[in-house]
Amino acid sequence: MIIHVHAKVSLYNFDMLRLIFCLLLTTSAYADDTTAHSFENFLSNIRSQAVDQGVSTATINQAFKGLVPNPKVIKFDRTQAEFSQNFWRYLDSRVSKYRLDKGTEKLAQHQQTFQKNYKKYGVPPHVIVAFWGLETNYGTNTGNLNLLRSLATLSFDQRRSTFFTEQLLALLKLIDAGKIPMNAEGSWAGAMGNVQFMPTNVAAYGIDADDDGKIGLWDNEQDIFASAANFLQKIGWHRGERWGREVKIQNTLIINWPI
Repeated sequence: MIIHVHAKVSLYNFDMLRLIFCLLLTTSAYADDTTAHSFENFLSNIRSQAVDQGVSTATINQAFKGLVPNPKVIKFDRTQAEFSQNFWRYLDSRVSKYRLDKGTEKLAQHQQTFQKNYKKYGVPPHVIVAFWGLETNYGTNTGNLNLLRSLATLSFDQRRSTFFTEQLLALLKLIDAGKIPMNAEGSWAGAMGNVQFMPTNVAAYGIDADDDGKIGLWDNEQDIFASAANFLQKIGWHRGERWGREVKIQNTLIINWPI
């Protein structure tokens, strides 16, 4: 609501401005109340879906207690680096001498675990380390936003509501099963742990390598590396094959088509 006011300074005009200001405050408060009411309705709908999918009422009550949207999450969603930079700027900002040196160090440090996973999943250790380094800088940046709040916000937002509603429901099921803690934190988009799995990926590819009943993607190296290897294998990694290589071509490209 935008109101343009053109008036001379007078007591009458001052009273009119004060009235307009009060109306604006009332309109703003009404909008906030409407948004809050809509979010409550949204949570009610999510509650019904979660119950239908087997999530306990106790888990839902605890998860939704005091839950409100996070406006920062919407801002982050609209300014993703992957969509605002070209490939080379994105790559150059994420591949550095520090990360290469640290990757070499991590390869040596966890070689025994990497080799064990290589035998089982067929994904080379250096690929797992590269995955780890790119996603969270070897676990130093796993995100500090509450996952439930972030996913509820993005699910409530209309831009990608269907996708994030699926993620929110998957997270509630993981929490209810004791796989992920209620207060888990991650990225603004709901990705979690050292290799930034979305909840549906945790459910589909997460590995409890040490059989403790949890999928420890934050601080359990066995679970982290096994989950990463399992993920890459399941989405199509083939043992013994190499990944992409940069190539350069001449300015003039000649193609001979078969006749």
